[in-house]
Amino acid sequence: MNKRIKVLHILWAGGIGGTEEYLTSLIQYMNSLEYEIHLCFLSRKGPLFDEAVRIHQHVAFIGMKNGFDLLSSLKLLMYLYREKFDIIHMHSACILPNFVISLLSTPKKVFTEHVSPGATILFKNRKVFYTLFTNSFQTIISVSEFLKQKLIEVIKVNPKKMIVVHNGININKYNQSITPPHDLLDIVLENTFVIGFIGRMENFKRPDLFVTIASEIIKKRNDVFFIMVGDGSELEKSKQLVSHYGIDNYFKFLGFRRDIPNILKLFDALFFLSSGEAFGIVILEAMAMGVPVFAIREGAVSEIISHKENGILFDTTNPSLIAQHILEVLGEIDLIKKMKEQCKKDVQLKFSIESNARKIEEVYKKILHTHT
Repeated sequence: MNKRIKVLHILWAGGIGGTEEYLTSLIQYMNSLEYEIHLCFLSRKGPLFDEAVRIHQHVAFIGMKNGFDLLSSLKLLMYLYREKFDIIHMHSACILPNFVISLLSTPKKVFTEHVSPGATILFKNRKVFYTLFTNSFQTIISVSEFLKQKLIEVIKVNPKKMIVVHNGININKYNQSITPPHDLLDIVLENTFVIGFIGRMENFKRPDLFVTIASEIIKKRNDVFFIMVGDGSELEKSKQLVSHYGIDNYFKFLGFRRDIPNILKLFDALFFLSSGEAFGIVILEAMAMGVPVFAIREGAVSEIISHKENGILFDTTNPSLIAQHILEVLGEIDLIKKMKEQCKKDVQLKFSIESNARKIEEVYKKILHTHT
């Protein structure tokens, strides 16, 4: 039997986020006959570290206190020397750990860029990272064509280094037998259209726009209810805005939740309003549950949603115009039914974690057979 290819995925921390959730799903679907997958958390453990330990045997923790922790960086270097990986797949742009892996000549190296250009300061700070380390990586994976173009145009990343691999989700976690959370059954009202927002409450996610659109919809009909899931710097502002519009009775803020499939079971539609999103895994999650997505045509959204096929796209950020369009669509029962069916088919066909894993494996095979 041939020796398996030894691959290490490196994450900064084990907190809950799109990248971390995606990666813990990915490692379960890599071909275990060909690949021995390891996972390394550099900083905080968090709930996903505990989850990874339960489902995966090769999990390491370095314990870096911050991005300048030299002692822990030495610990990382010794770990990498000891394990002798064939491929190191980096998911963190922290300077010191990337400097450590750049010292190793033997393993092939891959970097996946997950950051959204809409997170302006964080994205612009990538210039230093790519200036220092572009040549260290055989391949740089972008999670969307939109992100790839922004990396080329704004950060000046070498396009010859880049490949696009869309994220995927574990379809098995999303099915119609799922039941709504018990603590939310009181808001399941008969003949009420439930519209949701799921994501970090940060400025570029536009939670304030969600609230304003909701206020415009409520002016026209009162058989609607709005649920916002997530926490962040804009949470309190969003709550204040709901009170300002006097629509508290139509809203519920859930904060951070892990039971997203169950919550999606409550939704009749999901609003995705982000500016410059690199991908948007929550769109796939909604689609897998047969929940139509209403989104602004920005970032990578149009790589996932086709207008009036598997969702609705808006070419404006004007809340009154968006609300008007939504009210029109809500009256088209046949269109909504068609979108519900098509979005489930599309996510299974194009964005399953199995498909994503095969594409990542193709990247590995290519770099292993490329001489540098």
